[in-house]
Amino acid sequence: MTDLAAIKELSAVGRHQECLQACQNVLQRDPEEAFAYKYAGKSLLALGQLEKAHQCLAKAHQLDQTDPETAKDIGNCFKSTQNYAEAIKAYKYALSIDPNYAPALNNLGLIAKEKGDLQGAVPLVKKAVEIDPTFAPFHMNLGGIYKDLGKSNLALISTLKSLELNQDNANAHLNLGGIYKDLGNLDQALDSTLKSLKLKPDNPDALTNLGGIYKDLGNLDQALASTLKSLELKPDNPDAHLNLGGIYKDLGNLDQALTSTLKSLELKTDNPNALTNLGLIYKDLGNLDQALASTLKSLELKADNPGSLMNLGLIYKERGNLDQALASTLKSLELKADNPGALMNLGLIYKDLGNHDLAIEVTLKSLELKDDNSDVYINLAGIYQDQAKYDLAINSILKSLELNPDNANAYMNLGIVFEAQGKLDQAKEATLKSLELKPDLASAAWNLYGLANSIEEAEERINQCLEIDETYLEAKLTLGALKYHQGDPSLLKDILISKHKDHSHARSFRWALDLPEIPKLFFHRWALFDSMMDESKKDRPFYEFGVWRGISFKYLINTFKEGYGFDTFEGLPEDWHNTKGGAYSAEGIIPQVDGGIFIEGKFENTLPIFFSKPRPIASIINFDADLYSSTLCALNHSKAIIDEHTILIFDEFIINENWEQDEYKALNEFCSQNKLSYQVIAISYFSKQVAVKLIGI
Repeated sequence: MTDLAAIKELSAVGRHQECLQACQNVLQRDPEEAFAYKYAGKSLLALGQLEKAHQCLAKAHQLDQTDPETAKDIGNCFKSTQNYAEAIKAYKYALSIDPNYAPALNNLGLIAKEKGDLQGAVPLVKKAVEIDPTFAPFHMNLGGIYKDLGKSNLALISTLKSLELNQDNANAHLNLGGIYKDLGNLDQALDSTLKSLKLKPDNPDALTNLGGIYKDLGNLDQALASTLKSLELKPDNPDAHLNLGGIYKDLGNLDQALTSTLKSLELKTDNPNALTNLGLIYKDLGNLDQALASTLKSLELKADNPGSLMNLGLIYKERGNLDQALASTLKSLELKADNPGALMNLGLIYKDLGNHDLAIEVTLKSLELKDDNSDVYINLAGIYQDQAKYDLAINSILKSLELNPDNANAYMNLGIVFEAQGKLDQAKEATLKSLELKPDLASAAWNLYGLANSIEEAEERINQCLEIDETYLEAKLTLGALKYHQGDPSLLKDILISKHKDHSHARSFRWALDLPEIPKLFFHRWALFDSMMDESKKDRPFYEFGVWRGISFKYLINTFKEGYGFDTFEGLPEDWHNTKGGAYSAEGIIPQVDGGIFIEGKFENTLPIFFSKPRPIASIINFDADLYSSTLCALNHSKAIIDEHTILIFDEFIINENWEQDEYKALNEFCSQNKLSYQVIAISYFSKQVAVKLIGI
């Protein structure tokens, strides 16, 4: 075997020290032998001795300026130190010698990729593949570029071709795992990443990726173990710290999630993904200002990141900036139309905007793309609940529970829907189940307070809520009101001089505290209805202003047998604070109720005609029109059917943020104009109802 053949073989199999020695032996005999300098440089480059490698390669190039491989290796030295300008110059020199020299084309593509020019990288590496289709690394590199471009299917084809040519390439298996992860095929992603680790067990990058896959599979303990092992091998890996932050976030350890994500950003300050994750952590910590700042900074670095735009929409939604939330989420979907998470969020935004038809449409589209997300079914149930389509809501929650039988939130929402239907035993059973599954679910304990049948039970549930979360403000304030109704106003008086004195609950309680007599207290609308029906003149009909789908109308008619209902059946005639006009629409469907007489249209149009004829005195009038204008109109026209025995029930009288501007204002204005007063006989802080009788009518 010649010296050149022997040296080539030693270099090819990675025996670099022996290769160096062989080159030195040749150079001792012939100091001007170009191939000896060339392969010495190759070995030194592989050993990381870049300065010496460059010296040897430069000497080889000086001796033989017609060898493109030497020029390419000089470029590799510069590339290793990120001196891209000199590296590009060297690769282009190699191509001036041989325009079809594939390694130089490939490496120019890799530099373009490292500089963020993915579109420019594709034709360079693609040409290298065309020139030498049997060289596995070219296919692997092309697959990596396609992956970064988000072209996962093309990435898959190239990477599989690379592995067809060389099954023992650990990096190719690692890349394949990442591609399968992007495609949502987590089982194959796991299999490929484990194959990579079998070939190269101590690869920290593979362990980092493995942790990410376990995280997505929900195996958080394995995810944590893999990522921590990766950091043992490579403590300053920003990607591993970023993944660790995500794992801690999913584990509910937000403080450690924050620490890990900040560490990732300390190591790599301009990582848009880390800034996006940081924004989500700040959001979960309740720091919406920092959440917004981090996410906006992420988008400065990468404006077309659909994930960051989706998260920005979530943050805007929580801040109450629904128009900005909508714009950000729609922009995210322009960039990635088939993102089920963004569609799910879009549904929630449309729900909050009162556009329930669009909310249902996009949420169902999210489920078409990914039908195994139990939380999306809960969201869908919430939209149906807002429309009072309770049977559809229950079906959606039950579907959620099929997918995740231990979903505490699903049971809690099931309890809410049952309560809205008046199915109190089922509501209580479902809510208790949610607390059994998740004992720290404070909102479920709060909902149980709204199902209480006595003040003692209500106080027990409020205390349970505060034991779970001592910062639950509504519970803290309500406890003062419950004490007041039991004859101890001291806690409520303290609240009314505290920093929370202007909270809508506190303002409601202050109004109640100033009443001449303490009214009867109830904890859900059905108990208040039952008590008021017991006190009413049952031989009279009832009237309801604001029927919607007739849930309360059907409940009341069981007692009175005859009732009059007034509604547009097309939703609110105007905006109600943050609720858009048209909300609470019954889609024009008038309930079919025996004994029910329904008058369809706007109150200002229908009531003058209806009350132009004598009408029976009312037993109960249920005002559920929400708006000040509609409630005042109803009061003014129904004066003739009210006497000292008529009970007026207002459905949204207190507790809401702007309650003083709605039904409360309408009643007080009506009484002032007609020189009347009223006695509050019943109240429910949870359902926001107030029942009164007029004095002086």
